[in-house]
Amino acid sequence: MSDYRNRSDHDGRDRQPRDLVSWILADGQRRVALSHLREQGPTTLDDLSEHLADRAGSETDDHRRVRTSLSNHHIPLMRRAGLVEYDEAGETLAMGSVSTEVDDLLAVSLDADAPAEE
Repeated sequence: MSDYRNRSDHDGRDRQPRDLVSWILADGQRRVALSHLREQGPTTLDDLSEHLADRAGSETDDHRRVRTSLSNHHIPLMRRAGLVEYDEAGETLAMGSVSTEVDDLLAVSLDADAPAEE
């Protein structure tokens, strides 16, 4: 039985692209970030951090923690998988160009998080 933890350490190295994408999408914060980028288009790191902190009901100082977590951990992983493009100078993010297979996997994952309509 294959388990991502058996294939490499926790940062996503040495995974096949689809495995890496699946592993990335397993994290709720990354799914919310990707969903926001898909729906709203390119955004700044600060705006994305605020969106994530607000969605979680976090306080102002949590915005800084979310921003740090994004820039040091989540964005590099999503960049490695080609899911986002990040301009470090302008601190702007946009959805990356992904294959149809990855786009389908992303859509299914993000749709599963969408609130059910009544």
